[in-house]
Amino acid sequence: NTDGIGGTSFDVTDIDYSQDGPLMGVQVGANFVMESGLLFGASVSASWSDMTGSDSGFTEEGGPPIFFEYERTIDALGLAEGRIGYSADEFMFYLSGGLAIAHHSDKGAILFDESPFGGTTSWDDTSSGWTVGAGAEVMITDNVSVGVAYNFVDLGKVDNYESVLFPIDDIEVIPLLLGSETEMEMNIFKVNLNYHF
Repeated sequence: NTDGIGGTSFDVTDIDYSQDGPLMGVQVGANFVMESGLLFGASVSASWSDMTGSDSGFTEEGGPPIFFEYERTIDALGLAEGRIGYSADEFMFYLSGGLAIAHHSDKGAILFDESPFGGTTSWDDTSSGWTVGAGAEVMITDNVSVGVAYNFVDLGKVDNYESVLFPIDDIEVIPLLLGSETEMEMNIFKVNLNYHF
């Protein structure tokens, strides 16, 4: 949404986009395996990422024709999870869940139709939420395992707003509140290489 200050309001409709990109990081954790094979554990991970998504559109609702763009990049992700599963010989299977936190940068821009003038702004923000997942590992040596894991991450609703001066011609500018209200959800697939002490 882009809301004007001083009684002017423009409703810039909804946008929908997906984010994709690489994720690479490290994790530390511990597992406790009972005689029955039942497994309990916990892990903390920190990852660098370059997951970027963007969308653009055009609306005439509530005011003059407006072209808009939006882009978000998630550049860091942290997870703190507990896990429960089953371990048999060199194989391990588990379900996980816990807390998630991510740092992201957002950019927004609007442009009046048939005008070279527009307004842009950007934000840096940190959002937190929850995660659930599942994974499996297999020991390939006495101390090294490889595995695959999936996490669904929900960082909730993210609101960003900033007042900008929006030029509409060579002379006139109007103050606008340029912002966004978005839901952040991620599906993450990982390949893990682990060393066991």
